[in-house]
Amino acid sequence: MPLIAVAIGVWLFIHTLNQQGPTIEIQFENAEGLEAGKTKIKLRDVPIGVVTKLALGSDPSYIVATAEIQKDAARFIKSDTQFWVVRPRIQGASVSGLGTLVSGAYISLLPGGSEKAGSSFVGLAAPPVIADDERGKHFILEAERRGSLAPGSPVYLRDLQVGEVTSITFADNNRDLEIGVFIRDPYDATVLSTTRFWNASGVDFAISAEGVDVQIASLETLLSGGVAFETLDSNGRVPPENARYRLYTSRKQIDEFSFREKVPYVAYFNDSVRGLTVDAPVEFRGIKVGSVKRINAEFDPAEAAVRIPVVVEIQPERIDKLFDRRPGGTSMRESLGTLIDMGLRAQLQTGSLITGKLFVALDFFPETEARIVGLHPKLPEIPTIPTTLGKFEDSATAILNKLQKVPLEDLSNNLVAVTAELKTILRNPAINETLIASKTAMENLGTVATRLNDQLLPKMRDSLAGFDQSSEAYRQLVLTLEELQAAAKSLRELADELERSPESLLRGKQ
Repeated sequence: MPLIAVAIGVWLFIHTLNQQGPTIEIQFENAEGLEAGKTKIKLRDVPIGVVTKLALGSDPSYIVATAEIQKDAARFIKSDTQFWVVRPRIQGASVSGLGTLVSGAYISLLPGGSEKAGSSFVGLAAPPVIADDERGKHFILEAERRGSLAPGSPVYLRDLQVGEVTSITFADNNRDLEIGVFIRDPYDATVLSTTRFWNASGVDFAISAEGVDVQIASLETLLSGGVAFETLDSNGRVPPENARYRLYTSRKQIDEFSFREKVPYVAYFNDSVRGLTVDAPVEFRGIKVGSVKRINAEFDPAEAAVRIPVVVEIQPERIDKLFDRRPGGTSMRESLGTLIDMGLRAQLQTGSLITGKLFVALDFFPETEARIVGLHPKLPEIPTIPTTLGKFEDSATAILNKLQKVPLEDLSNNLVAVTAELKTILRNPAINETLIASKTAMENLGTVATRLNDQLLPKMRDSLAGFDQSSEAYRQLVLTLEELQAAAKSLRELADELERSPESLLRGKQ
């Protein structure tokens, strides 16, 4: 019996050794959710091992979890295998690991492709975004700010998610950011050298001379951010793996940078530039042809005045046939110089009554003088004219200056004196009696004129009916009758006028 017991024990020992897999060590930042003897290691939710020991590392910055892996799963433990702790996690619009609220945290792994087995690993702080065996292509986007982007943020092509942001790190210069993105097959084939990427995160709210511009993305990008891309020209080259692109802040900025040629000019304004900002548009009859790049103030010691030079950049590609691109052809500055001779002037105008933002408007004013300041040593100058509001203010100021020169006080005093004198005259009893007598005479005169027109003249016309109309006497009587009718009309008008204004006998007709 003792021999049989020893044989069974030896067999069990050998069987256990044959079934036992490798023992590995994994470093983590902390042991949150981990428990020796209970925390499992899973591959696609299938347990393949268990944590047997938790201990601090050589320094307190990390812990070491010792785990035993099953023998049949040892083939997945390679030197490049990745491990991470699965916990409840909220990242942007995605929520993962909710099952661990009941079962507890566990360690998951992503098998590597190396042929060499491994025994010591450094665990990931977060799950990998892209599996190593997933087909697609990686790219690097260069940006100044990350906005609301984070690892796991979606990458969109025409509002369809085709990839994710994999990493965000500082560039070698420690100023710019390098944002790694992965685009899945077959959508990675749409990325060419002419492709442009922009940040499609959240709400794009801008107030400018063009008004209030609000662009709202989908709810998912509001929560987690996102990157969108578009290929401008299908004739572009196919980029290599990890090709670099610039990440623009918005889709609108791509349109701005598509015009590569920019010619700087300067314009001196005497009006207030309050409301004019850098990047404000420069428009020619409503069409954007450039933008404002610099605004400052300069002191002119010759005239002891402060001037405001505004540097603008004109994009000649926005204006068809403005200049000849052939060698020896007309340059942009020569063409614009010709336009200035034709009356091209710059003027500040209000782009939006809501925002009060200004923009620089170009138009032809051939009747205005080309006012050249000529203080900038390098940049050619575009003449300016006052704003419409400025012209109105100048006109109003001129009118006020003329009104100030009018002796209003002397006029008022003279008017008061004349009014008092007139009242004194009208209070005279003799004047009142004269006016009353004049009114009675005019009434009688009106009666006479009425009788003359209504009674006497019709009887005279009836009497003329019996005369020979070809005789000289008849013609004389007709002329006399017309003169009497005109006299009657004048008497009636005089009577009516005196009845309305009897004082006109004294002061004359107004």
